Amino acid sequence: PQQKPFRVLFVDDQPQWSAKATEALQDLFEVVSVPDPGQAQRALTSEGPFDVAVIDLMLTEAPGRSGLLDGGTHRAVGMD
Repeated sequence: PQQKPFRVLFVDDQPQWSAKATEALQDLFEVVSVPDPGQAQRALTSEGPFDVAVIDLMLTEAPGRSGLLDGGTHRAVGMD
């Protein structure tokens, strides 16, 4: 299989959004989708690094949420 140029970590606790995002992005990017910050931390450790992380800013409070982007180089982009 052809290697995709960018790896995307998608973090959202709503399965329908994760499914739609994965469907929309998977032809162009390697997408790893997880439902919560704890699993995102595990993905970063075991499957990282990622080029882009798309994180639901409205995630319910969950273990690992506050430290999800600690360490590493990142730029947060939010939409109101």
